[in-house]
Amino acid sequence: MSLVKKVPDLFTSLLRPLFEHSQQWTRFSALYLALESKVSMIDVDELEALLDFLTTEDLLPDKRKTAYTHQGKAISSVGWDFQNKMLVLVAETLAHIRPDARTKGLLQTLYDCSDIVGLGIQRFELRHILLGLGCNEFIEERDRRDDGGLKSSILLLREELADAHRKILEAILRQTTPSYTAAKKRSKMRALAILLYALRIPEAAVQDLLILRQLDNVQGIEAVLSGYIAALRLDKKELAQDATWALAELQKMNQDGIVGGSLSSLLPKFPISPEIHQIDSLGIAVAEIVRALLHPSLIIAYGAAQLLSAAREGREDMAALLFSSSDERLLGILAIIAGRLWEAEARPLLMKRLDQGYTPGSWWLIEALPSLPGEHTDPLFQQTILHALQAEDPRVTIAATHALQELDIALVRGMAPALQSALLYWREQGESAKTRSSYVAGDCPTCRTEPGNAYAHVSHLTDRL
Repeated sequence: MSLVKKVPDLFTSLLRPLFEHSQQWTRFSALYLALESKVSMIDVDELEALLDFLTTEDLLPDKRKTAYTHQGKAISSVGWDFQNKMLVLVAETLAHIRPDARTKGLLQTLYDCSDIVGLGIQRFELRHILLGLGCNEFIEERDRRDDGGLKSSILLLREELADAHRKILEAILRQTTPSYTAAKKRSKMRALAILLYALRIPEAAVQDLLILRQLDNVQGIEAVLSGYIAALRLDKKELAQDATWALAELQKMNQDGIVGGSLSSLLPKFPISPEIHQIDSLGIAVAEIVRALLHPSLIIAYGAAQLLSAAREGREDMAALLFSSSDERLLGILAIIAGRLWEAEARPLLMKRLDQGYTPGSWWLIEALPSLPGEHTDPLFQQTILHALQAEDPRVTIAATHALQELDIALVRGMAPALQSALLYWREQGESAKTRSSYVAGDCPTCRTEPGNAYAHVSHLTDRL
């Protein structure tokens, strides 16, 4: 994605033929990349046709970018739902290249139908686009119609998100040069953008941003911010200038009637890796960052994990959490950073944890095993995965099939008897082989059709042998 944005002209000739591809997912992925590149690869007629399709068809509902727990809490999120983000991108592009009465009419119709379409939170973005087109009277009238003169729940949520952005900026200022107060506009907003993109704040889930508004465990928030500022080697004075100006702009948006102005709209768009590279020292107490791992906002919890793994600090504390916690989200985070944090010890640690018994989140540990240091021919490694094929929880077995897909097919063929046994086991489970709270692995063909079906996963893998 970042490469397409950086050199879009290079990809124009590659993406254009894919707009007519027979496979729907390939076709819309190419259109999505073209829209994100901000280069005019799609003409107005194509944009209108795409807008009509996206508002009338259910585009691959199984293609989700968020994994959920039993209770419906997000474990990880990397952005909006694909279809809704496509709608907003089409609206933005139309408004940019043809800001006329026809575009206003199309987007106003989409805004009125947003509840039917299921646009949800992205209705805020569409509202901002319409205000930018000068449709203030339309928005004001809809606001009055929605709630009889009172603020609608959508506007209230928008205000809460803006307040969360202000709280984030204020927390950043507490970690920077306190003497700087002038709200001078920065030409590039480089320092602030690097920090926020590295923390994945512009693409964070709404619930994670709202938690930051409440300032739960403010020490954890400030510890992670301080660690990232040091790890990214940001100039504190420049960062203070950026944050001060952004705060002033958010206030100005609110005064101008743009309720809950977006912090993301102020940031320059340029590619940046969200990974923190290896650092010599955290510069703050390791215990504070370890505590931040349990922060209710994924932004802070994942940020803390990145800092600890980059500094190779807190290994013993993290191992203790691995063995003592059954928190699904925490186990998912530990699985992501295991290789970088524990290196050669990572796989034995995860397998030992799995030997204790399966708990919510164990599937993240199983999925991570093939990518960790160690031979795939290791009998203990193979035994751990094969044992998971007949777990009580379908998600554990689905994770095991994903892990087996990462191995050489010759190795998997040697496991055929265990796979046949697992196939019989899940056939006997009937409907119990299915789970609704599954996640989708992008490189698994079974996930495209039956993402939550353990029997289907084992069956399709067996068919490949």
